[in-house]
Amino acid sequence: MSAMFKHGCQDAGLGHLSARGVRKGLAEMRSSQYDIMAILGHSEAKTNEVYTRRIERWNLAKTAMAKVGSGCVG
Repeated sequence: MSAMFKHGCQDAGLGHLSARGVRKGLAEMRSSQYDIMAILGHSEAKTNEVYTRRIERWNLAKTAMAKVGSGCVG
């Protein structure tokens, strides 16, 4: 599947892209694992969890720290 994706990207003039790169990029743009599943046609969330878990955890930490910084805890 990955090779097919890569060939499709090359045919479209986007040879620098890979399935992994697209999943990672979407996760970094704050797409949820379910958003990525819908875009790439995945049937299981596990495929994207590796990419989204780290980003989602980082975003939760930033939100929490913003609350601490503004005194809005609790």
